[in-house]
Amino acid sequence: MTFAKVTQDCELVINGRCTDCNSLAGFEINTDETCKALCPNRKVFYPWRQKYCALEECPQEYPVRDEEYGHCSKEKIEQQDMYKQEFKEIDATDKKYAVGTKTGKCPPDKPLLSGSRCYPCDYPLDVRITKDFEKLCPERISIPYPWINDNTTITYMPCPEDKPLRSWYGKCFSCDYPDVVRVITQCLEDDKLCDVCPNRIILPQAGGNRPSILKCPSDKPLTDVKGICFSCDIEIPIETVKDGDCEKYCPSKRKSLNNYCVKLENNTK
Repeated sequence: MTFAKVTQDCELVINGRCTDCNSLAGFEINTDETCKALCPNRKVFYPWRQKYCALEECPQEYPVRDEEYGHCSKEKIEQQDMYKQEFKEIDATDKKYAVGTKTGKCPPDKPLLSGSRCYPCDYPLDVRITKDFEKLCPERISIPYPWINDNTTITYMPCPEDKPLRSWYGKCFSCDYPDVVRVITQCLEDDKLCDVCPNRIILPQAGGNRPSILKCPSDKPLTDVKGICFSCDIEIPIETVKDGDCEKYCPSKRKSLNNYCVKLENNTK
């Protein structure tokens, strides 16, 4: 099977997307030196705790600077929030499939109790239940959810072969999906849950769900923890996603040092 790849010769590759240094959008970076090393026409923007690399000056036709991400636009606009979009989809699916209960009892055709809602066995997204309800729907898969308590599990329908990548709320995606797919926190603890796409990589993230993105192209094989792709010749240290990536992709040009992938001193090209 052939999987989608990011096109080579892109000036910038971020989160599996090809872009360039003149993009109006700011992008998150791991270290200050990353910004100028990639794009001399950009500067580090510090809206909150994160760091963003944004255009030094917004173009005249796009004069409004977004205070959160450093984006340039014609007028102030509300930035799209991925989680808001996902929760809208969850709410719409919930209204279509689930019913409420005041007694804590569910009808036979919707046997899964979660909070005060009853769900059918074929509910397409995740349902948080107690272990008592696991056997009611044998076609579903259940995994522990210790962040709540030891008696809580997440139950979900298996994804089809053509869409094996499961998001944190249970929606299934193909491996070739071009954008970020946020997968469950357990993915970094159990590769079998999410390591289903050979053309994708899961980024680390402090808290919350992990972003799954398309892997970097061969001319920029190093993926840093913010999803930015780097060539082996980049001068700055790179905090790579996986241990061993440094020597794996740049064996004669770089080495691992203190959790970073650094350029070898005798490598000038």
